[in-house]
Amino acid sequence: MSAHQVPALSGDWPADHSVSLPLPLTRISAGGFLGERVRRNNTASLSAGLNSPVLAGFAADASGGGWIGTDYRRRGAADTDLYKWLEAACYALGGGDQTLADVQQVAETILSAAHPSGFVHTNRSRTEGLNPDSRYELYLAGHLFEAAVAHHRVTGEDALLDVARRWATMLHDAFTAGHPYFDGVPEREHPEAELALVRLFRAMGDERYLSFAADLASRATVTGRVADLRCGPHDRHAVCALYTLCAWAELYLQTGEQRWLEPLLPLLDEMERTRLFIHGGIGIDEIIPSNPWHLPQAGSIAETCASVALMMFARRIHAITGESRWFDLIEHTLYNAFLGALSEDQLAILYFSPLRMLHPGDEGRQDLPGARMRLPKLHRTSCCSPNAWRMLASLPEWIAVETPGALQINLFTDADLRTAVEDVPVNVEMRTGYPADGEIAIEVESRRPVRMRLELRIPRWCESALVQTADEPAQAVDGGSYATADRVWTSGDRMEVSLPMPPRFVISRPEITCNHGQFAIMRGPLLYCIEEHDAGGRELARLVARAESIEVAAEDGPGCLPVLSVEAAELEASGEWPYQSERPQVARSGVARMIPWFARGNRQSRRWTALLPELR
Repeated sequence: MSAHQVPALSGDWPADHSVSLPLPLTRISAGGFLGERVRRNNTASLSAGLNSPVLAGFAADASGGGWIGTDYRRRGAADTDLYKWLEAACYALGGGDQTLADVQQVAETILSAAHPSGFVHTNRSRTEGLNPDSRYELYLAGHLFEAAVAHHRVTGEDALLDVARRWATMLHDAFTAGHPYFDGVPEREHPEAELALVRLFRAMGDERYLSFAADLASRATVTGRVADLRCGPHDRHAVCALYTLCAWAELYLQTGEQRWLEPLLPLLDEMERTRLFIHGGIGIDEIIPSNPWHLPQAGSIAETCASVALMMFARRIHAITGESRWFDLIEHTLYNAFLGALSEDQLAILYFSPLRMLHPGDEGRQDLPGARMRLPKLHRTSCCSPNAWRMLASLPEWIAVETPGALQINLFTDADLRTAVEDVPVNVEMRTGYPADGEIAIEVESRRPVRMRLELRIPRWCESALVQTADEPAQAVDGGSYATADRVWTSGDRMEVSLPMPPRFVISRPEITCNHGQFAIMRGPLLYCIEEHDAGGRELARLVARAESIEVAAEDGPGCLPVLSVEAAELEASGEWPYQSERPQVARSGVARMIPWFARGNRQSRRWTALLPELR
C-alpha cells in the first residue's frame, strides 16, 4: 500500500514501529449503524454541546464574568471540555460533517484567552504561574495540545498550534528548572499531557516535547501487574491509568524503545481477563480494583470516560501487535458500555453504566448511576460528553487500517474506503446490516487489476465464519482471526462473509462470585437485557429466567435490531425477615422481551437487568 501524505487525525503514529496505520478520515465515508451514530454526533451532539455551558462558561470565565447559572459549576478542569469539543469538531470537519465557522469561533475564543506565554486557564489569573495545589495544570495543557494539533491538521492554520508551542515550552522550561509543581505530579496530576506532547512533537518536530513526554511518563509506576499501577490520583484511577498507558504506547510507537512496550501487553491482558465487566466497561467508583474478579453489577461502575480510554489503549496495542483480539475488545466495549451510555438521540449520557438498575432512588437526580444527563445540562464532572464527542467523531478512522500491500477491516458498517496500490487508486465498498445480521459484502473497484491483500476480522464471538472470495471455493474461518484474500483484484470482485449470530448463553467465571447462578445473553457483539417495560408486569428484582428458552422474536426492536424472548418467572416473596428456610415459589411466569443492552433507558425507564438468575 503506498504511503499517504495526510496522516490520520486521531491515530497519527508513524509506520516505523507499528504494523498498521489507520485509514485517514479524508479517505473514508461511513454509513450504516456506526456511520449513523457518527453523523448524529457530528451534527446534533456537537451542536448541542456548542450551545451548552461548555463554550459559554469558558467565555464567561475568560472575560472575568464568573460562573453562569447554577447547573454548571466551573471546576478546575472545565476548560478541557471546550478543548475536547474543538478536537471532536475538527475530526468532524475532516469528515465533512462540521462547519468551519463553528470551529473557528471556538478557536478564536480560546486564542483570546491565551496569555503571551501560551498559558490558558480561565479559572485563574492569566499571569499566575503553575499552582502546586492544582491537579490539572498538565491535564489542561494536554487537551489544548491535542485540539491544536487537530485544528492545524484540518485547517492548515498555525495560530492555535503556536499557543500550544508556547505553553509546552513554558511547562518544559519550568520542569527543567526544577519547579516544585512537578515534585508531586505522579501522585496528584491527571495524566494527559504525556500523550499530547508526543502528538505535539509529531506536528512540530521539536525534540524537547518528546523528551518531556518521556520524563513525565516515566514518573508513573507501570509494571506488568494491574495492582502495581501508580498513575495520578488514587493510583489506579481508571482514566488516569489508561491515559498513562496510551502515552507509553505512543512513546513506543514513536521511539521503538522496548521499555515503553514491555509492561503494556501483560497489563491489557490482565485487565481484559480479570477486570472487565460483561458490557466491556471497567472501574468501580472510577478505580480499577487492585484485586481481580471484583465486578459488582450495580452502583458506580464503568465510567464512560474509562470505556473511551480503554478503547484508545487497545487501539494502540493493535497497531503495535496486529492481533485481532484487541479489536474484539474494542468492538465489545464500543457496542455495549460506550454506546449504552448514550441516549438514542445522543443528546444525553450516563456517567456510570450499571448492569442492573432495580432501585434507582431519587428520580430527580441526574448524577446518580443509571441516570443520563441531557444537554444542555452537564454532569457536575462534565468530562463524559466531550469524550464521547471526540470518540465518535474519530470513529471512522477505526474502521480500517493499512499495512504494506494490504487493507485490513476491523469494524463493520456501510463504508466506502479509498486506498491505493502502487499508486493505483482502489475503492473498497463495504455493505452490511451489522450488528442486526452478520452478512458482510466487500466489493473492490480499480481502473486496472491490482494485487492486494484484503483482511477482515472474524470476531472471537463467532465460532466459524463462511468466507467466499470472487469465484474461489467458500471456506470456513475460525473466530478470533482474520479472513485473508491475497490475490489480484479486478473491478467488481467481491468478498462475502457470513457471521452466524445465534443467541449465546453466557456465564461468568466462578471467581466472579456476585454472578453465581446467573447468566447473560449475547447475540453477535450485543449484550441483551430485560427492561421493566418488557418484563410482562413481573417485578425485575424477583425475576428468574430459563436460559434454554431464548429465541429470536419475530419483531424488530430498537434500531431495527432483533428482539429476543425468554421464559421468565417472578418468585414469591414471603415473610418480613429478608431470609427464609424454604426455596421461593414461582408466582407468575410467562415470556419476557429482551432488547440490546445499549438501547435500554430510552422509554422513561431506569430499571433493567442484564444478568438473570437461572430458573431450573
